[in-house]
Amino acid sequence: MCVFFLFPYVLSFVCFSQTQTPFVNVTFQVDLSNEEPSSSGVHLVGSFQQWNTSSMQMLDIDGDMIYSITIQIESNQSYEYKFINGNSWGNDEYLAFWQNCSNAGNRFLTTDDNSSSVILNPVCYSSCISCQLSGCTDSLAINYDPLAVISDSSCIYPIYGLSLIHI
Repeated sequence: MCVFFLFPYVLSFVCFSQTQTPFVNVTFQVDLSNEEPSSSGVHLVGSFQQWNTSSMQMLDIDGDMIYSITIQIESNQSYEYKFINGNSWGNDEYLAFWQNCSNAGNRFLTTDDNSSSVILNPVCYSSCISCQLSGCTDSLAINYDPLAVISDSSCIYPIYGLSLIHI
């Protein structure tokens, strides 16, 4: 942005640089409800922090097995990242090449400058989707779980046609 100033007897032309790089706050979330969390913690690694396995520990503040961390990264950039259940390589998640969030085994994210913060949906560890709760999926069963999406063969059914005899 440039501005003209008129001082007595002097005309000045001053330009202000607008080279400030915009940043975005990104909240990463991983669901470990199908995993045993490591005693070394759960960590985020990525191209935005030189793949350091122990520098970004994620926390589960409310005890729901969803670990999260919010970091500030540059806008208009592409990044790769992964979650580590622990703090060393070998404990990192495995993403198959055919999963839609995998880029050579890493997750990917492209930021833009349209917002100052982004909250990514929780994903299941080593998966591109949210964790699916297993349980009894049959609504006719006594122990039906409306939140379950995967049957674990635990359904218990009432026995009809039997009557209790009181003596």
